[in-house]
This record gives sequence, structure tokens and C-alpha cells, in this order.
Amino acid sequence: MASRNGDSGRETPLELGDTLVIGTQDKQERLFEVLALFEDEEGHNYAVCSCDETAELIVTDEFGALVNDPDLVDEVMADFTDFAEEAGASEGTD
Repeated sequence: MASRNGDSGRETPLELGDTLVIGTQDKQERLFEVLALFEDEEGHNYAVCSCDETAELIVTDEFGALVNDPDLVDEVMADFTDFAEEAGASEGTD
């Protein structure tokens, strides 16, 4: 399901593989795919999304709204990096 600028009026949380359409300040649109979903200690959910065209990663809340808190973005991205490293390590142990 595609969402525009993270404001699709969604009432259901994002799922892996969902696509967000994000408008940029220069009036372009970029497609971001949900790569990973995380939950913090307080039960808030976040998604890490990737744009193949620009290799850019973004963090959204569970409904696709961009997260603008730099500290929170750093925390979620650190979790994503740890997750990706663990996944890569486990693939090599077969």
C-alpha cells in the first residue's frame, strides 16, 4: 500500500514491504520501502524505510509520519544497524 508523505490517513500500522511516497522540498516524489519495524521500551513503534533511487534511509512512526526528533532517529537507526549486523552474521553461520 502506498502512502503520501506519511499521511495516508492510515488507521493500520505499516508493514514490511509497504511503500511511502515522500514529497521533497524541491517538489519531487521519492518512494520509500519499509525495511524494518522496531518497538521501544514504551511500546511506540517505528519503521526504517529506504529509497532505492537515492540510497536514503528515513524513520517514521508506525503510521508513516516522519520522525523529526534527531535523537530518536539516531536511536532507531542504531537499532537498525545492530539488527542488520546480527542478520548478516547469522547468514554466514549456516
